[in-house]
Amino acid sequence: MKGVEKVERMNLTGGKKEKWPMVRLGDVCQIVSGSTPKTHVSEYWNGTVKWVTPAEIKIDSNYIHDTDRHLTEAGKLSASLQLIPKGTVLLTSRAPIGKVAIAGDDMYCNQGFKNLICSPKIYNRYLFYFLKKNTHYLNSLGNGATFKEISKKVVENILIPLPPLPEQQRIAAALDHVNSLIALRKAQITQLDMLVKARFGEMFGDPVRNFMQWDTLTLNELCDGIGDGLHGTPTYNENGNYPFINGNNLMDGKIVITESTKFVEKNEYNRLYIPIYQNAILISINGTLGRVAYYNNEEVVLGKSVCYCNLKNTVIKVFIYEIMMSDAFKEFLESASTKSTIKNVGLKAMREYRVILPPINLQEQFAGFVSQIDKSKFEIHNGLTQLKILKKSLMQEYFG
Repeated sequence: MKGVEKVERMNLTGGKKEKWPMVRLGDVCQIVSGSTPKTHVSEYWNGTVKWVTPAEIKIDSNYIHDTDRHLTEAGKLSASLQLIPKGTVLLTSRAPIGKVAIAGDDMYCNQGFKNLICSPKIYNRYLFYFLKKNTHYLNSLGNGATFKEISKKVVENILIPLPPLPEQQRIAAALDHVNSLIALRKAQITQLDMLVKARFGEMFGDPVRNFMQWDTLTLNELCDGIGDGLHGTPTYNENGNYPFINGNNLMDGKIVITESTKFVEKNEYNRLYIPIYQNAILISINGTLGRVAYYNNEEVVLGKSVCYCNLKNTVIKVFIYEIMMSDAFKEFLESASTKSTIKNVGLKAMREYRVILPPINLQEQFAGFVSQIDKSKFEIHNGLTQLKILKKSLMQEYFG
């Protein structure tokens, strides 16, 4: 094969290294894109023809069997769309670059893709994982002033290690197995969260409608202070040790540092310091509403999208947290938010929110139940972490 390079990879069935040829994707795949029929022509839309857009490809997407929008035959013909056969690897080429899934049925797409129809030389699941591993690399290939995009030519020239087809299938099967275990652990965590919600409902009912007629107090009466973070931009320092937190950093009851999190240095942290209690709860009130996390003495700078509630020491934090995680509380946030482009809930509305107060012994009983559930979740999370490490290791071994 012209221009073939060699790359060493571990043989899955043994310990020796083999040299796998590096081939161009354009030599083993047909690259196809799509387009959008005129949106104002009603005859082109709401038919039976599946038509996918990049927004439908999520970070954990696997197979796409149906699409949000459907075209008519006239719409398909008007845009001269090329069929994406079942089994094609879908690759978003802009806004954003690098999201991947596999077509679970025949479909068509808009112009935001460079999809790969696999030849008999390459297994689609193997290619799927290769692209998953190389998201950052794919983004580095993007060009464009307004937004980055990768061209058909760029995708055709990407090199991929190509072991024999049975080896590709074994690699994909190994990663599929790890993925299935990861999905199982996530499902177990979800089930435990649902169990907590069900227990809360059994014990206390709807916290807004309050059919059980519990006593209520405002959230402000339960706190020694309710406020939000910095209305402005701090002085960032890439060598700083103090993260600047917004609502997107509140995940699964914790403050989570992401790749996009920025940091400040000690002096800036001291200047912006807000006293937050150990017994505090954080809620996102700007942009994405209703993300909730416990505060555990982390040294962070809060942005304006984060509201802190310094709960009094006599308040059962787990009970209040579950109220804030309820659908009823999220409905309150939506109803209390401004109707502008970016949703925002004012501190006045937060302070005036009325919280049910069942007898303290019932709150403590619920907190004990949650504590037992958390022990189970901790074990599952540990297993999930190990599986993610294993998957990362395997991806590195197979694809470098």
